[in-house]
Amino acid sequence: MWQEPRRRFCPRPAGWTIANAANVQEAPYGARGDGKADDTDALGRAIAANPAVYLPKGFYRITRPLRLQAHTFLVGTGTNH
Repeated sequence: MWQEPRRRFCPRPAGWTIANAANVQEAPYGARGDGKADDTDALGRAIAANPAVYLPKGFYRITRPLRLQAHTFLVGTGTNH
C-alpha cells in the first residue's frame, strides 16, 4: 500500500527569521527562480553549504535530482499551483 512520504516541516514561517537561512537568489548562489534558467547548480551549492535554504517566491527549474542532507530545511514563499 502506498504511503505519502514523511515530511519534515520547519516550525517557523519562511523568511529571514530562520537562523542561517541562505537565500538561493543572492550571492554566491544566484538562482533566478524565473522558470526558464536552470537553477539546479545554485540550489545544489546552497543545500551543500547550509542547514537552512530559503527559496523566495518563484519557479525554480531543476534538471536533475537534488540530494538533501538529513539536517537540511528548504523553506520558501509563494502560492500552490
